Amino acid sequence: MKNKYSFQVAWNDEDKTYFASCPEFPGLLAHGDTPEEAIKEAGVALEGVIEVYKESGMQLPEPEMCQEYSGQFRLRLSKSLHRQAALLAKREGVSLNTFATIAIAEKVGAEGAKKNIEEVAIHLQFAPNAIQFAPNITINPPDPRATATTAVPVDPWDDHQPCANTRRDH
Repeated sequence: MKNKYSFQVAWNDEDKTYFASCPEFPGLLAHGDTPEEAIKEAGVALEGVIEVYKESGMQLPEPEMCQEYSGQFRLRLSKSLHRQAALLAKREGVSLNTFATIAIAEKVGAEGAKKNIEEVAIHLQFAPNAIQFAPNITINPPDPRATATTAVPVDPWDDHQPCANTRRDH
C-alpha cells in the first residue's frame, strides 16, 4: 500500500546536500545528493516511522492534501479599524474589498497578486487616478496619450495632493 504523505525538499548549502522532510511527521529528515535521492531516503525513513506507530498503537496523522481555495473568507474587525479602512479605501478611490486585498498582498509579499489587482482595478476603473500600495509608491494607470509619466509620492492623509505629474513630449 502506497502512503499519501507529502515531502518537502530543500538544499542545505552548509552541508552541501538536499534534505527531505515529511511535514506530517515533525523530526523526520533524510538527505541525499539529489532531490530524488533525498525523497527516496525520506520514504524509507517514513516506512520505519509508520511501522513504529502501528506497533505502538499510535494513530497515524492524516496526510496533507492539496487544498483548493475559493478566494473568499470572512474577516472580523473592530468597528474602529473597519471605519479607518473604509475611509482610506474611499480616499484612494477603491472598494474596501480591493483595499483589503492590496493590504494583505503587501503583507504576504505577493507581487503577483499586487499586479493582478492593479490590472483589474485599471481595467474596471476602480481607481481612475491611482492605486496606492504603500505611502510613497503610487502605480498610475497608463494614459495612452501621454509619452512620459512621473509618479509623485502621495500622502494618504492629504485629500488635495495630486497623484501624478504627466508630461507630453512634442
